[in-house]
Amino acid sequence: MEKQENGRRKGEVMSVRVMIADDESMIRLLVRDIIETYVSGVTVVGEAADGDECLDLFQKLNPQIIITDVVMPHTDGLELLRQIKAISPEVLIILLSAHKKFEYVHEAIKEQAFDYLLKPTREEDIKRVFGRALKVLEEKEKNKALYSEMKRKIKKYGSQITVKAQENSADSSSEIYTDTMDKVIKYVNENYTLEIGLQEISSKFFLSPDYLSTQFKVKTGKNFKDYISNLRIQKAEELLMCSEFKISEVAELMGYNDSGYFIKVFKNKLGCTPSQFRESKRRDDRRQK
Repeated sequence: MEKQENGRRKGEVMSVRVMIADDESMIRLLVRDIIETYVSGVTVVGEAADGDECLDLFQKLNPQIIITDVVMPHTDGLELLRQIKAISPEVLIILLSAHKKFEYVHEAIKEQAFDYLLKPTREEDIKRVFGRALKVLEEKEKNKALYSEMKRKIKKYGSQITVKAQENSADSSSEIYTDTMDKVIKYVNENYTLEIGLQEISSKFFLSPDYLSTQFKVKTGKNFKDYISNLRIQKAEELLMCSEFKISEVAELMGYNDSGYFIKVFKNKLGCTPSQFRESKRRDDRRQK
């Protein structure tokens, strides 16, 4: 009999459930068409024309990703984000809006939206954000599979655990370490725009700062400060390309209180200032058109 993992046969590709919410039927059709044409491994399981309908369908269809407009009748996208995160924090929510206002993006980041895309919706933006989302879900799926296997072994060999506890202590410590570091990295990935440091995170996860610093680099290949800096600059690149935010606003959204320092960090990493980067990308877009 073929082995199954988390309800799937071994080797079978995970199909991710996606919902689309927008009060404009043409936008829903466009987004669905882009997803179904260019994103593999996903299934659009439902569409909603407003926030209330989306919330109702969410509870029935259990999607893993929701792409929703910000401005909709009844319950808007930001309120929908809050309500769904309260029910199921693991769901990835992508906000879609024609609004380029700083306040909207700031609120979306604060409420832990997975991403914020501006209308008119571009094929490359949806492909990019779904590429990131699928990687996140794949990693979660691997962790669930590992946890399920551990539970199965504990249930099967429970009577032998006491006898073998000492000889297996190194393996158990390794598993606990892996799980803790995965949680640390997940926390950092979700809160990189906030003022977080090694001291705060080490206290939160009951680790010493020195140990966390060493193991974080082993796990990610980067020290803690560089890892957060890279996340911020990567997201800043996206905002510079697809929005009209001032450089100071992009800096603030990414957690930099001093825009001058943000410009310095950006230039050190990419070899150009944020303004130069934006202008270069716009020139490239004009050439392609």
